[in-house]
Amino acid sequence: MQSAEGRGTILEDSCTAHVELKNITKYYRYPFGDVIALKSVSFDVHAGEFIAIIGPKGSGKSTLINIIGCMETPTSGFLRILDTDLISIDEKELDKFRLENISLISPLLRLNPQKSLRQILQDRLIFKYPSSCSQEKILFSLTKAGVPQSYWEIPTEELTEEMKLRGSIARALVTDPTILILDEPLKKIDTSSMLEVLVLLKVLNNQGITIIIATEDPIIARRANRQLWLHEGSLMEDKRVKTDGRFVSDDSTFHRNGLIRTQGFDTIRYSGRSTLNPE
Repeated sequence: MQSAEGRGTILEDSCTAHVELKNITKYYRYPFGDVIALKSVSFDVHAGEFIAIIGPKGSGKSTLINIIGCMETPTSGFLRILDTDLISIDEKELDKFRLENISLISPLLRLNPQKSLRQILQDRLIFKYPSSCSQEKILFSLTKAGVPQSYWEIPTEELTEEMKLRGSIARALVTDPTILILDEPLKKIDTSSMLEVLVLLKVLNNQGITIIIATEDPIIARRANRQLWLHEGSLMEDKRVKTDGRFVSDDSTFHRNGLIRTQGFDTIRYSGRSTLNPE
């Protein structure tokens, strides 16, 4: 396992990105007209990064997460993940690629309330490996996600929100993903539990899993090594952590739609509202 410092060197020197997005645009057609969710979004994600995609509700975070997670296709643009052009492959190949490489934790992908976590992980594993199912891998994933053994056989509808989340992480881990993607995963749990789950995500990242998390919460965002700020479907700013732990704006920083930079804070004004993220 590489150290954080070692991974940082690879990120800076490597020419090959895990994820490449170029001019990704997504709009939805409705009887009353088109709704644009993403506008020409471009960035790369390298192996071992821990990225937070940040923005208010309606900024395009979930749409972007679903596109990277192969749950949606963009209206236009270029998307390559792990050297595979995902724009040109058919739906069956896309599903196979997602199953083999990516795990998505999303409000749209709920745990079956009638099944236990062990059963849910078993179903997930059999789906990927129809001819075999390793109970050892299932138990290892539950343990790795921090789910106590006393919760393994309980129907998920009886679990706390924290245990449901940890169960979702275990389900994501059981297929050995290269990339773990999370869409607002920590909204329903208390601050103490949230911080514990963030520590878990950091451990997984240190073990080599690339993590992308969408959030509105600056506490969560500060745990990432890189922050991508969205507003009204546009990528406003790309901030990377420096060696001293402070964030520095990327060279390609965009200022539009009322983005204001003040020393010591990132202040973003949306229709008269503002949120502060202290440095």
